[in-house]
Amino acid sequence: MALSYASASLRADKQTVLAAVTIEGESLAYAALHLRADKEVVLAAVMQDGTALEFAAPALCADREVVLEAVRVPEWARAFQHASAELRADREVVLEAVRQDGTLLEYASTDLHADDEFMLEAVRYNANALGYASAELRAELSALAGGFAGGFSAGGARPVGAGRGSGRGLGSGRCRGGRGCGRRRRLWPGRGRPPRRGESGAARRAAPSS
Repeated sequence: MALSYASASLRADKQTVLAAVTIEGESLAYAALHLRADKEVVLAAVMQDGTALEFAAPALCADREVVLEAVRVPEWARAFQHASAELRADREVVLEAVRQDGTLLEYASTDLHADDEFMLEAVRYNANALGYASAELRAELSALAGGFAGGFSAGGARPVGAGRGSGRGLGSGRCRGGRGCGRRRRLWPGRGRPPRRGESGAARRAAPSS
């Protein structure tokens, strides 16, 4: 990190620091404190490497735009743990982080872990989120997951039978009629059943609802 060898005056120079973080985001760690609180500088850093959020001033770890930028790439998503408590309780921000890495629910507000609607959405994005639900909700969501043919794959990150491009959440397997079936439609907005594997949207619309 070239900035680590720079003089104090260069570390306090905005243009020098901007040039450095544009090349290597984590150079933000060596910037003067007032520049680690400069939104333009911090945004440039997290756009290059989201993990640079660790070195941002607390006020910018509480900035929605900065944090959303920091967690938008899977390799950077763990920067979410450095977000402010307020943003770790923000549904949009948490879901964006979970979309990249389901285990990041560890750092989310515990209130969200017990939130039925939120956890259904989180598990839809990433099945690994299931492990961070409250005990009661985990049992309910596990029953829901068990209602799909094949269940989850061995890796746990994606259910067997999920179609390409369907994300890392619950798949489109056939419901076996278990406890979760009554709530299943909430995961697929709109009318009718969810698409079967390999089925086009037109074919689904033409078929009678189950």
